[in-house]
Amino acid sequence: MTPPPTAWPPLPPGERLLWQGRPARTFALSLEDAVTALGGLLLIAFSLVMAIGLNPGPGLLPDHLLSPPVLTLPGIAGGLWLFPLRLIYAARRRRSSHYALTTEAAYIRRDGPFGPKVTRFTLSPSDSLTLDPGRPGSVWLRERIIPTLYSRFTLRQGFEYIPEAETVYRLARSVQMGKGEGIDG
Repeated sequence: MTPPPTAWPPLPPGERLLWQGRPARTFALSLEDAVTALGGLLLIAFSLVMAIGLNPGPGLLPDHLLSPPVLTLPGIAGGLWLFPLRLIYAARRRRSSHYALTTEAAYIRRDGPFGPKVTRFTLSPSDSLTLDPGRPGSVWLRERIIPTLYSRFTLRQGFEYIPEAETVYRLARSVQMGKGEGIDG
């Protein structure tokens, strides 16, 4: 991936760039990812055992019936998504991301197969801006709780896996409180 042009994002008059960066290029595996990957491995193993155990052998079923081992393919596909494909997707998504913080808003640009998609987040005092410390850390601009059948799922949007997370958090907090002060550009 090539770095974004220096004019990115195109800023409205009066808005100036405080920080611009990209996610760190390290392999990141959280506890949640490890548990999900373990579940995916177990699902693949269970589906393969079922596929082998359900195979009745040649000539025992009519040819027009769906073979029982084929019925385990959705389980194998789900396990593949939970284990390797989900981690690869997250790494590719981070690799194609560019972040910017201005005196008025935060921008996230993701390069996709159909061109870049830019999302603008206006930071108001009512937003739940949070810092996820770590190496590298994350600054979450929005959190939305999605209820499911038996629990809740938190969808977070923001600057993921950035090395200077604490500095960016302080800058974003000053923008959120209406000061908009920071690095002179």
